[in-house]
Amino acid sequence: MFSILADTTPVDLSGSTILIQVRPSAASATIALELSTADTSILIGGANRNQITLNKKVDVTAGSYVYDMNVTFPSGEVKTYIWGNFIVQEDISKP
Repeated sequence: MFSILADTTPVDLSGSTILIQVRPSAASATIALELSTADTSILIGGANRNQITLNKKVDVTAGSYVYDMNVTFPSGEVKTYIWGNFIVQEDISKP
Protein backbone atom coordinates (compact mmCIF):
# COMPACT_ATOMS: atom_id res chain seq x y z
CA MET A 1 0.00 0.00 0.00
CA PHE A 2 1.18 3.53 -0.67
CA SER A 3 -0.28 7.03 -0.66
CA ILE A 4 -0.29 9.78 -3.29
CA LEU A 5 0.53 13.27 -2.02
CA ALA A 6 1.07 16.64 -3.72
CA ASP A 7 3.79 18.00 -1.46
CA THR A 8 2.10 17.10 1.86
CA THR A 9 -1.53 17.33 0.67
CA PRO A 10 -3.37 14.04 -0.02
CA VAL A 11 -4.47 13.66 -3.67
CA ASP A 12 -8.13 12.59 -3.76
CA LEU A 13 -8.35 9.61 -6.13
CA SER A 14 -12.14 9.18 -5.82
CA GLY A 15 -13.59 8.23 -9.21
CA SER A 16 -10.13 7.92 -10.77
CA THR A 17 -8.87 5.06 -12.91
CA ILE A 18 -5.36 3.83 -12.15
CA LEU A 19 -3.25 1.72 -14.51
CA ILE A 20 0.18 0.22 -13.84
CA GLN A 21 2.00 -1.55 -16.66
CA VAL A 22 5.32 -3.38 -16.60
CA ARG A 23 7.08 -4.05 -19.92
CA PRO A 24 10.53 -5.19 -21.07
CA SER A 25 10.98 -1.73 -22.66
CA ALA A 26 8.86 1.37 -23.21
CA ALA A 27 8.51 0.49 -26.91
CA SER A 28 7.60 -3.15 -26.29
CA ALA A 29 4.09 -4.37 -27.06
CA THR A 30 4.59 -7.15 -24.49
CA ILE A 31 3.03 -6.47 -21.09
CA ALA A 32 4.69 -8.50 -18.32
CA LEU A 33 2.24 -7.27 -15.67
CA GLU A 34 -0.82 -5.04 -15.68
CA LEU A 35 -2.74 -3.80 -12.66
CA SER A 36 -5.82 -1.59 -12.80
CA THR A 37 -8.75 -0.27 -10.84
CA ALA A 38 -10.87 -1.56 -13.75
CA ASP A 39 -10.19 -5.19 -12.77
CA THR A 40 -9.84 -4.46 -9.00
CA SER A 41 -6.16 -5.43 -8.95
CA ILE A 42 -5.68 -1.87 -7.64
CA LEU A 43 -7.89 -0.64 -4.82
CA ILE A 44 -8.33 3.00 -3.74
CA GLY A 45 -8.95 3.64 -0.05
CA GLY A 46 -7.91 5.47 3.08
CA ALA A 47 -9.53 8.32 4.97
CA ASN A 48 -8.37 10.82 2.32
CA ARG A 49 -9.06 8.45 -0.63
CA ASN A 50 -5.39 8.72 -1.58
CA GLN A 51 -4.15 5.24 -0.65
CA ILE A 52 -3.48 2.63 -3.31
CA THR A 53 -3.36 -1.09 -2.51
CA LEU A 54 -2.19 -3.67 -5.03
CA ASN A 55 -4.57 -6.62 -4.93
CA LYS A 56 -2.95 -9.21 -7.21
CA LYS A 57 -0.32 -11.89 -6.97
CA VAL A 58 2.73 -10.62 -8.84
CA ASP A 59 4.43 -13.30 -10.92
CA VAL A 60 6.90 -11.79 -13.37
CA THR A 61 9.59 -13.74 -15.22
CA ALA A 62 13.17 -12.81 -14.33
CA GLY A 63 14.50 -9.96 -16.46
CA SER A 64 14.83 -6.18 -16.79
CA TYR A 65 11.68 -4.07 -16.97
CA VAL A 66 10.29 -0.54 -17.08
CA TYR A 67 7.05 0.52 -15.41
CA ASP A 68 4.78 3.47 -14.77
CA MET A 69 1.53 4.29 -13.02
CA ASN A 70 -1.04 6.51 -14.75
CA VAL A 71 -3.95 8.08 -12.90
CA THR A 72 -6.88 9.28 -14.99
CA PHE A 73 -8.96 11.68 -12.90
CA PRO A 74 -12.73 12.09 -13.40
CA SER A 75 -11.97 15.38 -15.24
CA GLY A 76 -10.04 13.39 -17.89
CA GLU A 77 -6.66 14.72 -16.74
CA VAL A 78 -3.97 12.01 -16.81
CA LYS A 79 -0.93 12.11 -14.51
CA THR A 80 1.99 9.72 -14.22
CA TYR A 81 3.06 9.64 -10.57
CA ILE A 82 5.71 6.93 -10.58
CA TRP A 83 7.89 5.34 -13.25
CA GLY A 84 11.23 3.64 -13.48
CA ASN A 85 13.28 0.52 -14.11
CA PHE A 86 13.67 -2.64 -12.10
CA ILE A 87 15.22 -6.07 -12.35
CA VAL A 88 13.50 -9.29 -11.35
CA GLN A 89 16.09 -11.87 -10.26
CA GLU A 90 15.78 -15.64 -10.45
CA ASP A 91 15.02 -17.21 -7.07
CA ILE A 92 18.18 -17.40 -5.00
CA SER A 93 16.93 -19.46 -2.03
CA LYS A 94 15.90 -23.03 -2.76
CA PRO A 95 13.62 -24.86 -0.27
